[in-house]
Amino acid sequence: GIANVTDVQSTSIGHVYNNTGTGLTIDGRNTGVTTFSVNKTGDVVANTVTLGSVLKLKAYTVGTLPAGTVGDMAYVTDALAPTYNNTVIGGGAVKIPVFHDGVSWTAH
Repeated sequence: GIANVTDVQSTSIGHVYNNTGTGLTIDGRNTGVTTFSVNKTGDVVANTVTLGSVLKLKAYTVGTLPAGTVGDMAYVTDALAPTYNNTVIGGGAVKIPVFHDGVSWTAH
């Protein structure tokens, strides 16, 4: 499988590298510029991501949301009377997207 490949050149995508130290990298065709990578912790890095389908966020209850960092997004299944851009409170039944603003998870 691709996990065992260290360098593959393709006329359609360029190079695919699997580096056990840093993760998977895809370079643009004949450019040598990294267009997409997945690091060892699973972070996906790309300038632009265009999906051919919906983006599915992981569901949490407010109490199980991770610590979070600025820009993280998820959704909760138990928001109580959420108000846009305010800290989300659990204990309700509202399903709503949440965004981490660097301080707390806020309702969106």
